[in-house]
Amino acid sequence: MARLLRWGEEAEAEAASAADPDAIDGTGWADDGKGEVVAGKPRLKDGYGRHDYACFKHSQATPTGDVWTMQVDEEGQYAYIGFAGADFDPARYGETCNSTATVHLGDGTTYIFPDLSLDGQQHHHRDHLGPHLPPKTGSFVVSLRADADGNVPQVQFNQDGVWHDFAPEGEGRVGLKAGPWFPYLSLGNGDRLSDHRVRRPKPTKSAGMKCKAPAAAQADQAEGGGAGAGTE
Repeated sequence: MARLLRWGEEAEAEAASAADPDAIDGTGWADDGKGEVVAGKPRLKDGYGRHDYACFKHSQATPTGDVWTMQVDEEGQYAYIGFAGADFDPARYGETCNSTATVHLGDGTTYIFPDLSLDGQQHHHRDHLGPHLPPKTGSFVVSLRADADGNVPQVQFNQDGVWHDFAPEGEGRVGLKAGPWFPYLSLGNGDRLSDHRVRRPKPTKSAGMKCKAPAAAQADQAEGGGAGAGTE
C-alpha cells in the first residue's frame, strides 16, 4: 500500500509539472544519501536527528538572470538554499562543498565559498539578511537569482521586488564565477520547501527596438508633412 501511495504521489507531481512549464522536475534532485524526494519535494529522510541535514543539487541549470522561486512552509524555515557549481557533488559533499553559495533561512547568514566566488575568497556574513526575513509565523515565498550585472547572487522575499545581495554593500558586489549554476538545498528535520520553479524574465517591449536619432525623426516628419499634414 505504501508503495502504491508513493507511485500516486509521483504521478501527481509529474502532472503538476506538466501543467506548469516553469516547474522544476522533481526527479532532477540528486542527494547525499540522507535525502529523498516525495511528490516532487526534497526532504531529509525519516530517522535522522535534529542536527542532521540532507544536501541536494538539481540538474537544471539556472543561467544569469533566471529566477528560482519556492514556497517555504511554516513547519521548517531553517534550510540553506542557494547555488552550486558544476563541480559540486552532494555524494562527495566534504570534497566539493566549496563550490556553493547559500543563505540560511533561519537567521539570514550567507556564504559564498571560494571555489564559486569570482575573487576566489570565502565570504561569510552572519545574520546579514536577518532583518529582511519574513516573520516566522507562516509560509512565505523566496526567490533566488544571479543578476546580470556581475553574476551577483541575490535573494528576494515574498516577491516584494527588492533583491538583496548575499554580501553587504561595504564589501563590494561579490559575484560568482561563470556558470552554469544549479539549485542547491540543505534541509534539516522538518524543513519543507515546495512549488519549485525557474523562470526566465521576459524582455521588455522596448528590447531590440531601434530608435532613430532626433534629427532623423524630424527629417522624416518634414518629408511626410508631419502628423495630420494637409488637414484643416
